[in-house]
Amino acid sequence: MNKIRLLIISICCIILPSVLFSQITDPIYIPNKSNVENNQITQAVDFIATDIHGNNHHLFDYLDNGKFVVLDFFFTTCPPCISSVPILNYSYVEYGCNNADVIFLGINYFNTDIEVVNYENNYGSLIPAISGVEG
Repeated sequence: MNKIRLLIISICCIILPSVLFSQITDPIYIPNKSNVENNQITQAVDFIATDIHGNNHHLFDYLDNGKFVVLDFFFTTCPPCISSVPILNYSYVEYGCNNADVIFLGINYFNTDIEVVNYENNYGSLIPAISGVEG
């Protein structure tokens, strides 16, 4: 089963706003034979995790249902991560609040559920977040 519909838009708190707000409907990454020959990953690695509100998220379920997945990797004291909250919130709302074809998930590194809840409350993050310690 081919799991190539995974979009990683935000890696280590680097957001690509031009991609998120562009009118281009072309895929960002299209695997082909040359990608494989260059040792580029063409298949997502599955995970199942529970967000800070108790909801389970299974990556391959989303992908099998034809969804695109945006993963935001963050930690709670990272200034660029905090600065990215408004653009991620805007994109989350624009793309249907995880009720349409795009699923947004925040993947936290090294913080507890309480710390991630505080991050969510302090900075107004709308994206479901998975804590690094308890998620």
